[in-house]
Amino acid sequence: MLFSPQAELRGAVQQGDAGLVLAYLTAGVSATGGCCGSTAGAGAGAGGGGRRVGGTLLHLATEHAHLPVLRRLVEQGGAVSDLAAVDGAGRTPLQVAEAALAAQPSEPRVRAVHEYLSWAVTATGTKLSSVAALAVLRWGPVEAPPPAPTPPADDDEGMCALA
Repeated sequence: MLFSPQAELRGAVQQGDAGLVLAYLTAGVSATGGCCGSTAGAGAGAGGGGRRVGGTLLHLATEHAHLPVLRRLVEQGGAVSDLAAVDGAGRTPLQVAEAALAAQPSEPRVRAVHEYLSWAVTATGTKLSSVAALAVLRWGPVEAPPPAPTPPADDDEGMCALA
């Protein structure tokens, strides 16, 4: 079997190995464009619907709720343009994250990936080259652990405090 750096990068993304992803990116392996030409079984990944035909490494990292990998691809791999890419089902990475969040609203990793992608899509409206710098300001360095998602406010507690 021939060694394919792109296939190895895809495997590292799927496994959530942010360190190995960084090594491949540093070695010059492209993080952009289509990567996923096959489908996984139904129920695979964070979205619960299996991997779609086609898609990018961002789709793959999103489906598996790997925020550190997703950040590396966007901030260090130049995959900002893939934020708007669609998979074989016509969904962007953010739409994949929205489906995953709808299926698993209390899963912290899924919520964190959705929050990051929502922010990243909004931030790309400024300047593509500044997304990495803005991400560090908003989220901290990629090496830092992801921030803990804030739990939704409970309206009943606020009402009790007023009584």
